[in-house]
Amino acid sequence: MISMYKWYEVKRLKSLGIGIKTIARKLKISKNTVKKYLKDPNPPILNKREYVKSLDEYEINIKDMIENEYIGTRIYEELKNIGFSGSLSTVHRYINSIKETAKINKKMTTRFETDPGEQMQYDWTVWFLPAAGKKIRIYVHELVLSFSRKKYYTYSLSITAKDIIRAIVNGIEFFGGFAKELIIDNPKQMILFHNDIVIRYNDEFLRFLGLYGIKSEPCVNYRARTKGKVERPFFYIKEHLLRGLELNDILELDNLIIQFTENYNKRI
Repeated sequence: MISMYKWYEVKRLKSLGIGIKTIARKLKISKNTVKKYLKDPNPPILNKREYVKSLDEYEINIKDMIENEYIGTRIYEELKNIGFSGSLSTVHRYINSIKETAKINKKMTTRFETDPGEQMQYDWTVWFLPAAGKKIRIYVHELVLSFSRKKYYTYSLSITAKDIIRAIVNGIEFFGGFAKELIIDNPKQMILFHNDIVIRYNDEFLRFLGLYGIKSEPCVNYRARTKGKVERPFFYIKEHLLRGLELNDILELDNLIIQFTENYNKRI
């Protein structure tokens, strides 16, 4: 049995017109093996060896003790009482692997798509832009339709609830409509309180949602990638428009952002 890589190399080298003898010598396998895998269109089936750790049978017990905040030495003592005969260092390594797996699982994000008209996402970011000889703080707003990825960009010099609402409304006018659901972050201009159970909106923002009949979904706290379709494009506008840009007047930015938005939306 050869490795998947060597099977691939046999096929690849043969497609380049290289002879069987040369392939065998290059990959350090026999000519008969080369002939075998050239005849068979299917890749080799590799049987993975399963490793069983000495603590696997105690996994449920260990997880329960970790949840109850037992320290490693206490977990070791409890395991010895129910038959474990290994070392304390083995227990510590196993505890660390469980905690690391839990940490990774917590960070995992499932990518999903929504139907047309179902969802849009909004966010803003800060940038310092040289204009008229001094650095001006601007707030770049982005509204994106989740299905098509069509985007609307604008900017403001302050970041009040009114600024945010104005940016979203301008985006809706730009799109010629809006989606049923709006994914947002948790800034105080929109969300006064959010503990993953109770959400209390800023009154101005709630009034805006009510007037348009839009359902709003704030991101899970400290998990901004929930609105991933709006996060990454800020990198693009920063690197392809804002970085290195110097203006004589901040109002010059209006036309530049309009042109940037038009060009960005032409991208496939």
